[in-house]
Amino acid sequence: TRFPRSHFRLSDTHAATISLRDFARYSLENEDDSPLAIYDSAFVDRNEEEKVMAEEYLIPEIFKDDLFNYYFERPPHRWILLAPERSGTGIHLDPLYTSAWLALCSGQKRWVLFPPDTDPRLIGGTTSCNNTTSLTNESSASNNDDDGNSSSNMITKESVKFFLEVYPRLKREGWGWQSEDQEGKKHQENQGCGHQNDDGDDGLVLGNDKEQQNIDTWKNSEENKILIKEKEMQKEEEEKACYNSHLGNNQQEHRRSSSFPPKMMLEILQNPGEIVFVPPGWWHAVLNLDDTASVTHNYLSRYSMRPHLVWPELCTHQPEFAPRFYRQLRRFEPDIARQLFKIHMKLRTGGEPMREKLGIPSCCWKMVEVEMPSIWEDKCPASSVDIKEAAKQLQDEEDDDDEDDELL
Repeated sequence: TRFPRSHFRLSDTHAATISLRDFARYSLENEDDSPLAIYDSAFVDRNEEEKVMAEEYLIPEIFKDDLFNYYFERPPHRWILLAPERSGTGIHLDPLYTSAWLALCSGQKRWVLFPPDTDPRLIGGTTSCNNTTSLTNESSASNNDDDGNSSSNMITKESVKFFLEVYPRLKREGWGWQSEDQEGKKHQENQGCGHQNDDGDDGLVLGNDKEQQNIDTWKNSEENKILIKEKEMQKEEEEKACYNSHLGNNQQEHRRSSSFPPKMMLEILQNPGEIVFVPPGWWHAVLNLDDTASVTHNYLSRYSMRPHLVWPELCTHQPEFAPRFYRQLRRFEPDIARQLFKIHMKLRTGGEPMREKLGIPSCCWKMVEVEMPSIWEDKCPASSVDIKEAAKQLQDEEDDDDEDDELL
């Protein structure tokens, strides 16, 4: 066994560790209903011997777009996961509305995923009194999710209980990829005029030039432009509604007019060599069917980022990181920074009642406010800067500040 004497964390939320040799013995001998598992985000930070693990895998190209890379002291984002049979996590969301990917090296994992607009109470989760969207296991053994993310604010069943008690009920109630009613409706639409997209096109491939010319005329008509404008206004109203209802004290996930069918539940059986991608805001539960070894990353992609959800979460759970991250985006991604600043201004003008409704503690808000600018400045540097160079530049600046403090 490699690294037999190296100690790994059982959770990111406390300092308990176990040697790999002892954990291998525990995995073979334990008879726990929901066994302990290694969820370690510091596996490359302790010594040179273990750093080699980070060099033995590459981040897939499609997952490299990570805005958090602009700042060198980012929140925990990568984990090594060593999990015995029967371990896993109940229903939860990943932190900070990030995306996640998990690559499985050995064993099998069973996943179920639910769209963001799913009511967690219907799928085995109930929320606690404070405003959050992650989980606490009933057992005190571990409160890390199977993606490796520490979380402590969602009361939910352990993974094995979810799959033994909640999952059969969901199947009886008709949860699945698509209900029969939805399949029938989709078939009727396909037999008729087809699905209409935002441009007013019904998506059909027409058989002659005259029909295509009619479609082109419709796209350029004033009626279609009005329709598109109405859809844009509707989207803006939905975004505004998030501030009032998405993260309110009632803990309900924002109910937008969803394109997902009702009772939608995706099921995945993950085998070695396969990668599962979890979009931001998707509820999911995981069960290890065998002893498994995997690596996972959470990342904030510009393509799936929802600023109105991400910024309140950063202010709540990463108040020191949030303004520094904003400053980096201000320098290198000004368009994204402008969106975050607009949201911050709404939180500022909304006052304490709005921030309380969003679950942002006063102490955290004060930490963010002290470093945030009072107004938006139009002047900004070019954004085409290498991410590593950006982080290095900020590190050099802070080192210079430390040297100045020492001289003083």
